[in-house]
Amino acid sequence: MDFVSYPIADYLRLLAKGNGNIIENLFEPKLYQNERLVNELQKIILESLHKGILKHYLGYSVSLKKDMENPSRLQRYGLDKLILCRYRVLLAGLLVEKRKEIIYNLNEQHKFIKTDFCSDILTHYLLHSDASKPLLTNAQEELEKLCDALKRVITQSTLPSSFPTIQLEQF
Repeated sequence: MDFVSYPIADYLRLLAKGNGNIIENLFEPKLYQNERLVNELQKIILESLHKGILKHYLGYSVSLKKDMENPSRLQRYGLDKLILCRYRVLLAGLLVEKRKEIIYNLNEQHKFIKTDFCSDILTHYLLHSDASKPLLTNAQEELEKLCDALKRVITQSTLPSSFPTIQLEQF
């Protein structure tokens, strides 16, 4: 488990900008100590979803695509893991717009958006077996379609452009 801490003002600034990593951490199951305050913050975030969050997921997806083309990143993480990460990021972005909620878990995401190849790759990954080249190729093509879908969603979204100004005194 990785652990990163931020001063509260920095955390809130990143949260307001739509940093998906920060937002997802807020919604991870029971990794926090003060449940009441976290629930209040989750409610504020869900009531204030904006295009910046969608753009973060799109940018993260582009970064993961570059990792899939980088030999050292491929060796370190493996193509299957990078593909799964990219699925999770793109599906998370699409679900923010579609369901107005943050869904971090890939299996949970699949309850709302089905893909043709992600589950098979996840199964191989969990069983520590290699997915076939055609499966990986098909998944990468599907990821490009999901990426294009997220781009369309961003341009057509009725979400506000950015997080409303909040007063830190609320916390």
